[in-house]
Amino acid sequence: MNKLSFVTAFALLTVACSSSSSGDGGTSSTQTDPKAVPSAVLIVGSLADSDMSVAEGKHDAAAKAGEPTAKMLGDGAHTVMLGTTLLGTTKNQFLALDRWSDGTNIDAFYGSKDFQSSLAPVFSAPPSTIVFVAQPGWSTYGTPDGANADDPHYWVIVRGTMKSSDAKTNQMTHDGIASVAAPQAQAAGDLAHVVYTGRDDVKQFLAVDVWPASKNIESFYGNPDVQKAFSQLFEGPPSISVYSSTNWYQW
Repeated sequence: MNKLSFVTAFALLTVACSSSSSGDGGTSSTQTDPKAVPSAVLIVGSLADSDMSVAEGKHDAAAKAGEPTAKMLGDGAHTVMLGTTLLGTTKNQFLALDRWSDGTNIDAFYGSKDFQSSLAPVFSAPPSTIVFVAQPGWSTYGTPDGANADDPHYWVIVRGTMKSSDAKTNQMTHDGIASVAAPQAQAAGDLAHVVYTGRDDVKQFLAVDVWPASKNIESFYGNPDVQKAFSQLFEGPPSISVYSSTNWYQW
């Protein structure tokens, strides 16, 4: 029996229950569950192996085993990146972004003991796994896949705690900053700025900025004007990390 057999069984049970709950005039869980919105899971951790070919093999085995169930439950994309040394990022730190069309089954999938055991050989310690909600209504442009034709390409991950607990206030502040910063970022080479906010903590902010080359990344994010603009949105300086694309197994 493969390691994710329990997850597969759970997925089948979930689908069956969801279908039956919508019968006889009932309301399906997908229609009422506030988690049933486009979401993303950010996975960050330290790899168990310093040899990246070994680490890749372990990850790929786990990813291939979990892919059918993940896709069935709504995970439409699993992108894997590794840390560079730009902006103080930890070299070869693992980062994956799983993009879900529907977040209803996220907790059960990632919380499965079998899923966690399948990842254990990959990491030196359990990775952080944080769920975010997509915010396409905020001022954004491009997609996380915008530089896939460039090898390598880079993601700049901006994370921070926003000052306000009010989503509209945070959106207005962010969008005001973006109206000034976006043209400058795009002129420097940034192809995408995609925004997510925390599912469980609405003050948590995640942005994925996509760059086809690394040349201007440090000068742009190190610009004092950009740092000052961040202070309008965040309680303290956000973390800004730079990751490079990989050929690890992904979808």
